[in-house]
Parts: sequence; structure tokens; C-alpha cells
Amino acid sequence: MRVADDPTDKRIDLPKALHDELDDAGRESFRVVAFTHLDDDHICGARDFFWFDHARILQGDDRVKIDELWVPAAAITETDLEGDAWTIRAEARHRLKEGYGVKVFSPNTSPNGT
Repeated sequence: MRVADDPTDKRIDLPKALHDELDDAGRESFRVVAFTHLDDDHICGARDFFWFDHARILQGDDRVKIDELWVPAAAITETDLEGDAWTIRAEARHRLKEGYGVKVFSPNTSPNGT
């Protein structure tokens, strides 16, 4: 995560960059957001950035909507999740139950990789 008040931190301000990209494209939502797994280094900040349909508290004008959410099957079934991981799981489950805007995938687990 970028440290905003550290002038030597050269990492990108990801939320700003994503908002700028949407503005440049004239869009208010991402067509697809894919989370490959729920490790914090892949999802940190998602709860604060995205609009989540399952919880009114996670909605607002400053949040970015997701047209289609892609998650691995494990994201639906994992237990003992907290924070951003819990939120993504709850959103994926909500969309599955309601029948819209979610694609669930699984990694290839065959022995020969096909």
C-alpha cells in the first residue's frame, strides 16, 4: 500500500489511478473485476473502493461498481474470513443467490496441466 504522506514512496496511488482510468473511458463501473484469490496482498482496500450490492453501508457515490465479479470457487466456500476477504465472499454469495453478475472459476488441478 502506498503511504500518501511519504514523498519518497514511488508506488502508484491505485484508487486514484483507477478512478482516472474510468473517467478517461467515460465509465462509472468496471465490466469485470477478477480476484484470483483472497490473500490480502491481492484484495487490500477492495472493501473501501468498490460498491458492494449485498450491504448498503458499502455503497455510495464515491464507490466503483462491478458489472461482473470473478472469483475462484474457494472464495465462495472459505470460512473464517475477515475484512476485505469476508466482504468479497459475501458479495459473491449474494450475486450467486440472486443469479447475476458473478463468475466462479477453479484452477486447473489435473496432473498433466490440461
